[in-house]
Amino acid sequence: MKKQLIISLCFFCSTLVFSQVYNNVTPGVFIQGFQLTSSVVGDVNGDGRIDIVVSGGNASKPGEPTETVIYLNENTGFRLVEGLESGIDKGVFWSKMNLGDYDKDGDLDLVMQGWCKDGGVTSQRSFVYSNNGKAKFTLVTELQPISNGAVKWGDYDNDGDLDVLQVGWVDNPAGGNVFIYKNEGSGVFTLIPNDIIGIADGSDWTDFNKDGNLDILVSGWNRTELFKGDGKGSFTMTTFSIEQNYEFSAVNCTDFNKDGKADILISGKVPNINPEVFTAQLLKGNGDFTFTPISTPDLVGVARGPIKFGHFENDSNLDLFVCGWGVKNGNAGGTFSVYKNDGSSNFQIINQASIDIAGWTDGSMEIADFNNDGYDEVFVCGWGRNELFVNNEAPTGIIISKQDDDLKVYVSNKQLSIKTSKNLNNAKLNIFDISGRNVFSGINNISNKINLSKLQKGVFLVKLDINGIQYLKGIVL
Repeated sequence: MKKQLIISLCFFCSTLVFSQVYNNVTPGVFIQGFQLTSSVVGDVNGDGRIDIVVSGGNASKPGEPTETVIYLNENTGFRLVEGLESGIDKGVFWSKMNLGDYDKDGDLDLVMQGWCKDGGVTSQRSFVYSNNGKAKFTLVTELQPISNGAVKWGDYDNDGDLDVLQVGWVDNPAGGNVFIYKNEGSGVFTLIPNDIIGIADGSDWTDFNKDGNLDILVSGWNRTELFKGDGKGSFTMTTFSIEQNYEFSAVNCTDFNKDGKADILISGKVPNINPEVFTAQLLKGNGDFTFTPISTPDLVGVARGPIKFGHFENDSNLDLFVCGWGVKNGNAGGTFSVYKNDGSSNFQIINQASIDIAGWTDGSMEIADFNNDGYDEVFVCGWGRNELFVNNEAPTGIIISKQDDDLKVYVSNKQLSIKTSKNLNNAKLNIFDISGRNVFSGINNISNKINLSKLQKGVFLVKLDINGIQYLKGIVL
């Protein structure tokens, strides 16, 4: 069933409350809130705009099956697409989701894991859905039943297609586990053996030592370990150690200082302390499995919630957004915080009184530029509420992005070629990953050939601003 949003995306231009950094512009179509929610963002229908996928238990129908819905960003508003229309007929809670092009057809496919309530039975399930490019999904296969933790696409064996990393809690037999699936093509995923310690909370994989192979970081249950990948499916524990281990932890491995080396942000609850204590650590990667701690005295830790980098301001520095269970105003509860990056690895908290965004535990958060104004919006969901916030620093009005046949982009060997008759002398180029994170920026005198060798494989959105008009093109590396 389709539901049209009457409110235009010009709600992003509503009257600003100058005492607040963010303005709540939640459209009516978001009223269908979920509990114990997961979400993921990306362009699922190939129109150059970032959409939102949400899964969980419907708060208004606690006895009903879990659901997955898509909020399609149609430039004039979001449109709610439910399972019967999208083809995603399953939903999960205590869950995680990820988008990636596993079949190399140029569109974003979906993997998700968690507890699924279906036909009166609640059980752990994991699903892989293929996308036909127009937000129409087909269930391809099921993976190891698992919940919580993390699920990520990534090419661990460097064969050019996306494999799957699953980390989380398995109910039978009970315990934390790590599963790695090799993408064999044609929708077939083969479970490969591994010796990685099973931990039920946070995980991420990236190339920490710049050898071209994905490594795996796992954290939780009072342990944090880093495993070196050899590109053939073998992962060996390193000597990595961390000052503080956590329970209910979250990790984010992002090159926040843009030096080409993966950094680590980790947050969680300190074990065996009452009243509860939450801390976080930021580690600058040195490119050789060693890390330098970055002093962040303002940084407040959270548990059971997302920690993400994005843009608080329209600059090239990645800022930090934190949501989850923590301490706010001296009391434990849901909290939300923003930390501004000054460009020198210093993160300073934005005045809490000026940020009127509620924090959720066991919810989700997405930081992305949904309306293409150059400023990231904040989407938060959980415990029966979905809310969207716009940064009040953003200029009034929205810029309508344009698809233009005169602008063509090509990728070969991680080199982006731009073919256009337009003058690029005063152009501005930004490239975003599927979460909406700005991973490349260029201003003025842009070359027709751009080296993207520092970007990992994946799906990206190229946004080119020429004389105030924006052009969008999708690429796959």
